[in-house]
Amino acid sequence: MPVIKISFSDEDFQIIKNLAAADRISVQDYIRKIVLPNMNTIFTPEEAEKRAVGKFKKGDKPFTLSDIYGSDWYSMKRGISGVFGRRFYDYVTAGSEYIEFAGMENNIAHYKIK
Repeated sequence: MPVIKISFSDEDFQIIKNLAAADRISVQDYIRKIVLPNMNTIFTPEEAEKRAVGKFKKGDKPFTLSDIYGSDWYSMKRGISGVFGRRFYDYVTAGSEYIEFAGMENNIAHYKIK
């Protein structure tokens, strides 16, 4: 996967950071959203949260990202799933209103509905 390096002034970076925070996404995801506005992916923390809330309820056993996405999960390229898993974990632990981290099992993160 190609990596692009870009520099911002401290002031500009703070603006971008605030805009990303307002959307509850990472700076990297915010820049992707601006640069590739027509790129429609189902693999965003917000989409995963929406799917989880529609699929699970409070009191259900903990679930994983692959439980949320089903067969769509296995269409993702290897390596990308780990990056997305980290993004979802960061999203949830930063204060998801609906989902909480439930622990790790066999190096796979589990979540539950609050």
